[in-house]
Amino acid sequence: MCPLLLTMLRNVLLCIWITVSIQFACGQGTGTIKVGQAEKPWPQAQIPNMSINFYVILFLCSEALEKKGLFRLSRPMKHGVIENHQDMTDIWEHMYNHVLNVPSKEYPVLLTEALDNPVRNRAAMAKTFFEAFDAPALFFAPPPVLALYASGRLTGCVLDSGHGITQCVPIYDGFALPHAVSRMEVAGGDVDKYFEYLIRKFSGVTFHTSSELELVRELKEQYCELMDTKNNRNALPSLAGRSLNQRNEEEGNSIEVKLPDGKTLNLGNARFRAPEVLFEPSLIGLEYRGIHYCVLDSIAKADLELRRNLYQQILLSGGSTMTKEFGKRLLAELKLNCGLKNPKFKIFAPVKREKCGSPRKSTMTPEIAFCTKRAFSEKIKEALKVICCLWQSQAQVSFLMNCVL
Repeated sequence: MCPLLLTMLRNVLLCIWITVSIQFACGQGTGTIKVGQAEKPWPQAQIPNMSINFYVILFLCSEALEKKGLFRLSRPMKHGVIENHQDMTDIWEHMYNHVLNVPSKEYPVLLTEALDNPVRNRAAMAKTFFEAFDAPALFFAPPPVLALYASGRLTGCVLDSGHGITQCVPIYDGFALPHAVSRMEVAGGDVDKYFEYLIRKFSGVTFHTSSELELVRELKEQYCELMDTKNNRNALPSLAGRSLNQRNEEEGNSIEVKLPDGKTLNLGNARFRAPEVLFEPSLIGLEYRGIHYCVLDSIAKADLELRRNLYQQILLSGGSTMTKEFGKRLLAELKLNCGLKNPKFKIFAPVKREKCGSPRKSTMTPEIAFCTKRAFSEKIKEALKVICCLWQSQAQVSFLMNCVL
């Protein structure tokens, strides 16, 4: 048989094996990890990305969250980059043995990774999965691209804001535009810290331990809300120069919550001011322009003929976009700062968009080339360059297939 025909047959068989096999997807977020079978519509489990490592005591994910008052909680990832690889490896092992209950040697894995992450971070993850877990194949994909696929679209501008980072990715006909990607390291974690600061300044209640900061995060998710426009936020009463009673009387939308120790906490207007960090990072001393400028800058970097389609297909993804009135505020800021006379924006906000970063099996076509253990061991540098992005060319895919075989 002709060697070329034999090589083509091998490539086809490998693509069929990758597509038919039950693949497991792991959506790695700074705050949570979403894992499950790729053929399922939603993740099988959503576990907190945290650990407790106290001498010989080790608790992971949900167990660590249950014991948050006894030990110090730590997160292996910060702003989308793994900082503690040992704890992250323990979490992956917990994912295989206790969450998925499957052997790691039998199934290919699809990992999500934030765009523009350091290559060494991707290399360390690939080395762990191939050497420690003996995974047969591995692929990295950006969450915004997968979120767009999950919504049933191939063209759009995805705004993904989670716990660690905020990124905006324009995608046309299923291919991301790498030159137009915008990334801002301001997200839900920064809102938590600013919310804690406002509560301390407004009500005099201090939250400083890791378990107390988790309580602040829960209060933020339940009670924080965005005003429709920036002018409405500026109309809120100032925190300075007023007594606590005067502030409560001026703020008609104040909410009182009961803390675990039985005390009552008045959130006041802190629940409106905290999410403003996303639109005005200068409140916490950062020089980013804001989440709405991420969208405008990304679309402006795209080709002129594509901008109309991108303006009318803005998709929200990530837990931080679940803040109440986020869509209305984003739409108002886009219209105000776009510089167009009659701007037409359309924002799509799926109900379960905090889970949209995990791919379905329908998205795993043969064009998505997995990197196998053999390719990683033989040509690690070339393989990592190929698998780092979803927008690789057909020539790169063919190169990887040749490396595999």
